[in-house]
Amino acid sequence: MVAGGEPVGPVGDHKCYVVRTKTGTPRFTKIPGVRIEDEFDVLVGDVGRERQLCNPASIDDAPVEDPTQLACYALRPLSDERPVTPPDLTIRNRFGEQTVRFRPGAGQQTLCVQAEAHLAGDDADDVTLDERGFRTSPATS
Repeated sequence: MVAGGEPVGPVGDHKCYVVRTKTGTPRFTKIPGVRIEDEFDVLVGDVGRERQLCNPASIDDAPVEDPTQLACYALRPLSDERPVTPPDLTIRNRFGEQTVRFRPGAGQQTLCVQAEAHLAGDDADDVTLDERGFRTSPATS
């Protein structure tokens, strides 16, 4: 099984930041019983608090392929769900080729979904992209 050869869909490179809910703002409310399916497994789990925000990134001055941001959340399988441990996998990308193994029984999983993010105080409708594909706003232009 090979992943990372040719991109599937428009998702480009991303740099991820650890995030937490800002003090004084409403906390994320757990979403129970979400059914999630990927090429390895189908499971039902609870989507918990935010973990990361992943911004589109330019590596070595390459253009940003897709301005889509990703918001990543803690994913906890329901207690009666037994997550599958996928077989070893070979990853190929701009950094080379690497064979990885999945950690059996690793309880920590993450679910990343497409998102739209803007700086606090900026109007989301005023955000535009610069010549490299990075977001700009009236405050930063």
